Amino acid sequence: MIKYGAIGLLAFAGGAMAQPVPDLPSGLVVQLYDLRQIVEDGEPSLLYLGFLADDLSSVEYETASVDLDYLCENFALAEVAQSGQETDEVSIRIMDQPIAYGDADPDVKQFMSFYDITTGQCTWH
Repeated sequence: MIKYGAIGLLAFAGGAMAQPVPDLPSGLVVQLYDLRQIVEDGEPSLLYLGFLADDLSSVEYETASVDLDYLCENFALAEVAQSGQETDEVSIRIMDQPIAYGDADPDVKQFMSFYDITTGQCTWH
């Protein structure tokens, strides 16, 4: 399921729907749940990608961090290129239940990372 927020819809309008999610190194299966461009001062500043995973119960941070890095390099960078929007940062979240962007839920297991992509590569920060 793909949800576009109002900002994301504007930023990604005219482009094709998101590409297929690649197979992750851990074997974890995820679906793109939310994709949105965050705009600050009229300029795109952050691409947010939220993914749903069927089962995160046995996944530890070390495993999830490799998958998050992989999603940035093999999915997020292509989404930025496809959208034609310039973006400085990418935020990626893998969760076991849907959570709206900006919300928190202590009962939901999730992993999140932020990346600087100004060099064309994903640099964790």
